[in-house]
Amino acid sequence: MTVLSSEQSEYPEYNSPLHYGKYSSHPWFILRPVSGHPGLKPNSLLEGCGPEDPSSPKNYRPISLLCITYKLYERLLLQRLMPLIDTKLTKDQAGFRPGRSCAGQLLNLTQHIEDGFEGKQITGAAFIDLSAAYDTVQHRTMVRKLLDMTGDLNLCQVIKSLLNNRRFYVQLNDQRSKWKAQKNGLPQAEYACSSWSRSRHTKLVDTALNDTCRIITGCVKTTPVPCLYALAGISPPHIRRLGIAQDERKTQETDIRHPLHGHVAPPHRLRSRASFVQTVLPLQTTKQAARTNIWEDEWQINYTRALEWLDRGITPTESLASGHDLGWTTWKSLNRLRVEQWRCKALMKVWSYTTEDTCSCGSVQAMSHLLECADAPRCSPEDLAEPTPSAVACARYWQNDI
Repeated sequence: MTVLSSEQSEYPEYNSPLHYGKYSSHPWFILRPVSGHPGLKPNSLLEGCGPEDPSSPKNYRPISLLCITYKLYERLLLQRLMPLIDTKLTKDQAGFRPGRSCAGQLLNLTQHIEDGFEGKQITGAAFIDLSAAYDTVQHRTMVRKLLDMTGDLNLCQVIKSLLNNRRFYVQLNDQRSKWKAQKNGLPQAEYACSSWSRSRHTKLVDTALNDTCRIITGCVKTTPVPCLYALAGISPPHIRRLGIAQDERKTQETDIRHPLHGHVAPPHRLRSRASFVQTVLPLQTTKQAARTNIWEDEWQINYTRALEWLDRGITPTESLASGHDLGWTTWKSLNRLRVEQWRCKALMKVWSYTTEDTCSCGSVQAMSHLLECADAPRCSPEDLAEPTPSAVACARYWQNDI
């Protein structure tokens, strides 16, 4: 392990506090990182109205950049701490514990609510949010509790050394405060799909994901949404959420650490209710294989143009559509020809952007005409699947004009 000098590191304060120490009879590498990159990062609202008041000091926290050796050292300590501490924690605590997660806790809560509906019961809950929980942890109290649980003084000294000598300063515009010692707080760096996959609010997230796939594939807004994900090689969000839910269901059945392990749901009474335990089947294959199987079944059942899309190279697989190695501009043109949604004159007239729909060859410039125009390289819809050289030539001809 090498200590970087000031000339070797852009921010030497994050790498240079590396000291060699010794506790009991074993040597330890003791890192004393300093928090306080020149700047502060404002917190963001979790409930989606934009940033909080930037003029309020409470909405800022120091940025902590930790070196890789420090992170590695933390993992080594964690592997030795968990066997001692995990058995002494309450079963209701899920954060930072192997085999447990916030998703499992949310499922436990939502399943309890669903069981109440089935049993004609009302569920009441009190949610407590501790403001700035990580930033207000008292170091002495935490180390004392660790000593009570482990009885290892040397280990507690190691943990204490990781929390000492942390400093920060505040910079606002061109003014900067003095360095201050950070006596409280911890350095800190989940996506609960399985518990909210049946929520109506997921459509708000899906809209943003649709826009992202349009950017990836170069398709216009009128492109059918199923084609967007097939061209981008990304399974649709509702399928990914279902795959995660099935994986969580498998964990719920097989892992005794899961909060819902062994849970038996009451008899189904209400058609409007769809609880996790009653509606989600456990995963039988790998998550990728499950996503692909669900996607292919949905493709054949729900979409009447599925066969036509398949002939054009639009397939429900988790890989980019063919031709992506030709350059993004050419691939974008191929994708637009495949989905038959482009700025051709016929569609531009429908969208009220122009009054003229005639091609330079004299015919109506519809999407199907682009493949057979006398003034351009011709190809068939099936040529777009590979794509063949004629399809590539056709896409490159139109990519700058349409």
